[in-house]
Amino acid sequence: MPLFAVKITGGQEGDVADIIARRARVRGWPIKSVMVLRGMKGYILIESPHAYLVDQAVAGIKHVKSRIAGVTSLADIEHMIVTRPVIEEVKAGDIIEVIAGPLRGSNARVVRVDTAKNEVVIELLEAAFTVSVTVPAEYIRPLGKR
Repeated sequence: MPLFAVKITGGQEGDVADIIARRARVRGWPIKSVMVLRGMKGYILIESPHAYLVDQAVAGIKHVKSRIAGVTSLADIEHMIVTRPVIEEVKAGDIIEVIAGPLRGSNARVVRVDTAKNEVVIELLEAAFTVSVTVPAEYIRPLGKR
């Protein structure tokens, strides 16, 4: 099924997607999905058999700017949809946030990544002295590069 890209005001992706999904459900249109992708700020993707349905679904919504001409292929956005394990995304020197466990809410720098054990050795940034702690990879979220 074709994917159509719609340009909208940045930061309003979730609200616009909710409105479109509700309209399609109430009116019985065959819109299969409305996607908001993290890597595409200011755009949403609508999976629909016809472009005119997308035009009707977005008509009159405040933050919608335009529908992008043409069809987007799944191959173009596949790298944004397929989730990779966090352990593949972080490297030594990256800044991360601990999102679970007793250190939740702390920021840290990655010292070493152990992919075999699915663990990461980190140094807490807020600590008065350097402390290396080993945490499971599921406990962290990347914030930025060094």
